[in-house]
Formats: sequence, structure tokens, C-alpha cells
Amino acid sequence: MKDLTILYYSSNYLKPFVLERVRDELVKVKGEHTKIVSVTQKPIGFGHNICVGDIGRCIYNIYRQILIAAMFADTDYVACAEDDILYNEQHFKYRPKEDEFAYNMNRWGLDSRGFYYYRPWVGMCCCVAPRRLLIEALTERLALYPDAIPMGVPQPAEPGKRDKKFGLKEQKLVKFHTDAPVVIFNHRTQVGGKRKVLETDRLEAWIKPWGDAYETFDRFWK
Repeated sequence: MKDLTILYYSSNYLKPFVLERVRDELVKVKGEHTKIVSVTQKPIGFGHNICVGDIGRCIYNIYRQILIAAMFADTDYVACAEDDILYNEQHFKYRPKEDEFAYNMNRWGLDSRGFYYYRPWVGMCCCVAPRRLLIEALTERLALYPDAIPMGVPQPAEPGKRDKKFGLKEQKLVKFHTDAPVVIFNHRTQVGGKRKVLETDRLEAWIKPWGDAYETFDRFWK
């Protein structure tokens, strides 16, 4: 996949062995020719690494790190990749149109209590987009708050969500579903804290191809 760069971003807050195991899984599914640009808060040997130092953990800095990675990349398309998420090969093969932000909706949470849960949600972590369009959208968002977003102040969502509310250029949002799910670890140390499981969520103890929830969680976290 020579036309796509994976934009990996991390605050390096999780235990090093967890981060390394998740990165190893990403390498397995990325495709032989797919480049990786990693923007992290501690230096690591992963793709082309750009260390921004200890700038803190927040949504604003996630956008900053993604933008830095996108500006360094040189491919037509980019895909976001977070440090606590398991992806699949099909996810990185999807290509939206030149004016679209695409989000993979087959995204399951994985809880340490031994279950996966599904809730439809558009998330930056599952975004595949034209590089030029992503740079444009994130630059516009960060220009609203040149330093940081003050606590308690509503902040822009992912490109394509509530753009008009913040006076941003309205972007086209499309959704896609891979056959295998993307899996997000649900843990207390993630930005925003551990997500509550809702009554409306679909729960499963086993999903293909990841297998048993307990075993999958332990394989990466213990």
C-alpha cells in the first residue's frame, strides 16, 4: 500500500511492554510497503519517529500530533493509529474519495472484565482520509486555540462531525465497515478515562478473529 501512510501517535503513558505489543500487532497488518510516521512524547524506534516531548495528554495534543505526522507524510492517503488499539489489514486498504473523511464503524471496546462491547461511534482513531484534506481540517481546528483548549470549553469533534457548530468548513463524512473489527482497549489511563458500558451496548465474550476477551486482554496487558 504505497499510497498510504499510517500516522501513529502516542503520549507514551502506558507501560512500555503494552505499547510494544500493540505496535508489533500493527506491523503485522499494515502491509509490506505501507509507511509509518510516529509522533510521540518519548523517542521510540518505530517508523520515522518525531518526538515532541512531554506536551501532555488531551484531545488538543492528539490533533497536534496527528497534524505533525500528516505534514511529514508524503502519500496521498493517511490513516490514524492510536497506541492502545488493534487494527486489521482490511482497515488500511480502504480509500475514501478526495473530499471525504472515512471512519471505520466496526469498532469494539475490550474490557478487562472479560467482554467486548459494541457501540456505533465515529472516532479519530479509525479515520482514513486524503492527507491534504486532513492537514487542512486539523490546521483549521488548531487555529481556534493556538496554545491549548481551555478546560471546560467545548471543543471541535472529528472532521465531519459538528463542523458548522464551531464555524469550521463542513467536511464530508462517510462510514465503512471492515469484516474484522478494530479493537480498542478500555482502560482507566486513556484520555477521558475508562468508558462506561451502557445498557444499549452489545456485549460479547468472544469475537472473530480476536477470540476470548479475557485471553486477548491478558495477551497485551499482562
